[in-house]
Amino acid sequence: VSRGLGGLDIDDDLEMSRTAVGRVMATRQRVEWRLDAANRDQGLPAGLGESVMLLGLQAILALPLVNRGQLWGVLYLDTRQPRSGLTGDGAVALEALAAHAAVAIQNARLFEELGRKNELITAAVHQLRHPLDALERCASVAAEQASGTANESLSETIHDHAKKVTRMVDRLLELTTSEPSAV
Repeated sequence: VSRGLGGLDIDDDLEMSRTAVGRVMATRQRVEWRLDAANRDQGLPAGLGESVMLLGLQAILALPLVNRGQLWGVLYLDTRQPRSGLTGDGAVALEALAAHAAVAIQNARLFEELGRKNELITAAVHQLRHPLDALERCASVAAEQASGTANESLSETIHDHAKKVTRMVDRLLELTTSEPSAV
């Protein structure tokens, strides 16, 4: 919440109409209100609460941040100034901003989730690497010792498969450390 526009101080205590925010969260519909001559004597819209009057607000715009059916938050704006851009064309522009913000928030969360998954995969790869290295060395020794015997083909097959699994694990590790565009 910022009331720093127009030379006013910015409030640090986040005073706002929590009812307006709650309504947006419950309904996923915008709440827009402006004090003007037409509604000055009618009081506040049902349920907006006393905070609007106590804060001396002239207009409120609360917009849902929704992307792909998921509510990510609420963009809440209010002003104590009699004329503001919180209604009309200004509200339309802010609604577009809210839509972009919802996409950005979702992308940031997906990026965080991807990072956590990459960390888990990296840890699993490192846990697999040591046994695979040992298996590959043992298979190599077994193939050398089985040279010219009936077990030669089996030992070579085990050694080849161990090398193949090692390459897959290495490639998986490369994928977790690659830039997204390189994947």
